[in-house]
Amino acid sequence: MFGIERRMGTYKGYVRNYARPDGSIAEAYVVDEAITFLSRYLTDIETRFTRPERNWDLSSEDYKMDVFNHKIRTLGAPKFGNLGLDGNVVQWYLLNNCGSELDDYIKEHKELICLTSSRAQEWDNFHKREFPAWFKKKMAILRVNGDPVASDDLYSLSQLPDDRYTIWQSCIVNGVRFRCKERDDKFKTQCSGVCTGDDNGDTIYYGVLLEILELDFILGRKVFMFRCKWYNTDPKGRTMVVNYKLTSVDTSSQWYTEDPFILATQARQVFYLDDKALGKNWMVVQKVNHRCIYDIPEHDANVDA
Repeated sequence: MFGIERRMGTYKGYVRNYARPDGSIAEAYVVDEAITFLSRYLTDIETRFTRPERNWDLSSEDYKMDVFNHKIRTLGAPKFGNLGLDGNVVQWYLLNNCGSELDDYIKEHKELICLTSSRAQEWDNFHKREFPAWFKKKMAILRVNGDPVASDDLYSLSQLPDDRYTIWQSCIVNGVRFRCKERDDKFKTQCSGVCTGDDNGDTIYYGVLLEILELDFILGRKVFMFRCKWYNTDPKGRTMVVNYKLTSVDTSSQWYTEDPFILATQARQVFYLDDKALGKNWMVVQKVNHRCIYDIPEHDANVDA
């Protein structure tokens, strides 16, 4: 489509005198160009060139740990809930997805397990069960002794989040709008589809957003997480089909029902379309590049080319 064709509707809207349509379009075009030119010099007045994007987000907090630095703008009225048994699941996920700051502590705890437990097949389960309490106790001792290693971020993370958390129905993360499935079903647009990858990037998990959690930690730290319903995308199973670079998932089969949480910043938005070929419960996954969001590779000036 040519540029003149794309703007034909705009030009037709300029017509006020139908007896002289060409004159109306010419005069309105000059007025529009003049106003546009002048508006670029009005720095203290909001114009279409200076107003923020519709899906603008907040600036990130100035914390050392990325898990506490989030650019999230919540929308709507909040509700409240209690974590209960999910608190342990949330804490374990955060300790394993907070970055490299805990690598030394994880390694130290695994070495202790190797010395105290003789059955190697139980090491992972023992580490998962005991590491949060061990890390909490270690940070508390370092904090009491005034050790600078126990920074505010590490000490906050070592403590369990407040059992009472805030629930949001919509939010904007990194310029992308997300809505919970229950609210999303009331709209014609779709903003509840999410996907994320594992640490190695070998497996991609697809699902829908069920709940947006705002968790409060001590010392004023906050963490935003998504509770999702994950579809079974096990490559060894038959619940995901890839044909002609199109991925279809069986939405009737769930995965990771006991571990449904991810960090809000880890989520990427996807859209689901009915798969007419495979029939009921099958959806085609569609990934898109959002407007005004670019994946720019980072270059470290300290690394030699």
